[in-house]
Amino acid sequence: MQAAEAAAARRGAALGPPSPQRRCLVVLATSGARSEMAAVESVFRQCTIEGVRTRSGVNEQPHGHEEALRGAANRLDAAKVVKPGADYYVAMESSLSQVWVPQEAEGGELRYYDTGWVMLERQGGHRKAAPAAAVELPTVDVKAAFERGLERTTVGALVSERVGLLQGREPHGWLTAGRRDREALLGEAISVALGQLERADRPQAGNVPSGRGLFKRHDSAAAAAATSASSQ
Repeated sequence: MQAAEAAAARRGAALGPPSPQRRCLVVLATSGARSEMAAVESVFRQCTIEGVRTRSGVNEQPHGHEEALRGAANRLDAAKVVKPGADYYVAMESSLSQVWVPQEAEGGELRYYDTGWVMLERQGGHRKAAPAAAVELPTVDVKAAFERGLERTTVGALVSERVGLLQGREPHGWLTAGRRDREALLGEAISVALGQLERADRPQAGNVPSGRGLFKRHDSAAAAAATSASSQ
């Protein structure tokens, strides 16, 4: 029970009335986007959250997952210098990636996606990264971003500009017809990264049989039942 309560406390769960002397402290290394702070607040509800503006050290629009993760790590490391001693550090960076999508009639086409990466580190230096669900980007805006330069602008900013969204509004909600905004997408990724940190804290169950063993026993039982039925 004590181990379960300790794990719950680390993720910000309320185990009792909040203490005015000590609350879980989460530092968000951010570019200043409102959706990033809102996503962290949606997960760490019982924690004090402080935002720190940090630089990514990569292009304004990272191209590829590796560049995005490098930018998130740079932001997180910078926040640790500015705000040492926090319980958790969170950083986010979105990547532009392209994949070939097969099409039955036309053979296939190249499409572009925005993937929000979350990097989460807890006290002690243990770190996990998790991607949010990717959202397809209009090709016209991707081409415009390459023309302007990925070091200067993001595809998301150009989508918002083209469709007339208010300044500072990110286009994920518009691109998904209102089903998922960037806050919701990042919130899910934060929860996944946090859960993986918590899983690493838990002891491995040594006496639990592997999935392969369970399937073997199930298949053997089924075969025996089938043999019995056929002999009757």
